Amino acid sequence: TLARILGKLFNSIGLLSSDKVIECDRSKIVAKYVGHTAQNMQRLCDDATGGILFIFLFYTLATDDFGHEATDTLMKRMEDDRGKFVVIASGYKDNMDAFMSVNPGLSSRFTHRMHIDDYNEDELLSIFKKMASKDEYVLSQAAELKLMDAICRLVVAKDSQFGNAREMRN
Repeated sequence: TLARILGKLFNSIGLLSSDKVIECDRSKIVAKYVGHTAQNMQRLCDDATGGILFIFLFYTLATDDFGHEATDTLMKRMEDDRGKFVVIASGYKDNMDAFMSVNPGLSSRFTHRMHIDDYNEDELLSIFKKMASKDEYVLSQAAELKLMDAICRLVVAKDSQFGNAREMRN
């Protein structure tokens, strides 16, 4: 959602010629055969030209040679086509920090970083209620109190895998 909003914003201020956002993850990047991953990354960068390339869970590319092939190709395109498209890479903070520290070329190309804090208990309750209302459910006061208690317990026990709004959907 944030990448799509940034696409519209960057386009409206003239930073990008288009508001398109090409979304991908490891499954759309990594191929079965050596050399094909680079071709996939080249195509994604071509498709994103003028807009944004959004890579979900970017650090998953750190796991093998195919992922390294993808990141090497991406770094070259970011250098060669500087200003022609924007790359937004997302992931859990600790994983992203570890991934970026392994390759100084990556770290120097991703010059702006944003950490999005977890939702608080009231925000999570609002998210749950909004999701429930879409399915025409209404919470009684007693149910809302029990839900808030459950949300508080979730927040207190959260770990690095805490899913924020996904927790409410589940």
